[in-house]
Amino acid sequence: MLNIRQQPDNESREEARIAALEATGLLDSPPSSTVNELVAGLAKHYGTKTAWVSLLDRHHIRFFSTWGFDSKIENYEQSIAGWLGGTLLGRKLPIIIDDCRQHTEFKNSPFVLSGEVIFMAFILLATKEGHIIGALGIDDPEPCDSFTLQDADHLVSSARELTSLLGI
Repeated sequence: MLNIRQQPDNESREEARIAALEATGLLDSPPSSTVNELVAGLAKHYGTKTAWVSLLDRHHIRFFSTWGFDSKIENYEQSIAGWLGGTLLGRKLPIIIDDCRQHTEFKNSPFVLSGEVIFMAFILLATKEGHIIGALGIDDPEPCDSFTLQDADHLVSSARELTSLLGI
């Protein structure tokens, strides 16, 4: 059977995603202390150097809430379309990268090249309408091959709590 519904083109989807991000008001407001506590709690739970909430605008990864970061890190210029590459869009499970130095999309990141980030685990954050607006994650300068299913479940639960706190 032929599906006659047309999918919006990439440009239309991106415009809708950016509009959804802007509608949250998060780009213009600081995180609450509760959000900052959740992020700090993630790093402590996993024993990682850093934890973060990022917002994905058109050309930057904007760090909304961080724990363990160098204070000078605010925004990271990155082609979001290239970073997501379509392969991560629609994922509802955590992305776990044991060693970013071996990963096609991340191996040339300045954070990876500097040695600040080797292990990374994150989950994409979406609005109720399904627009990807950010991510919740942890990273560490050491590789990790022991991230368990229970660890992934905790990250998913934390992302649900975060989206509730943010009202998205």
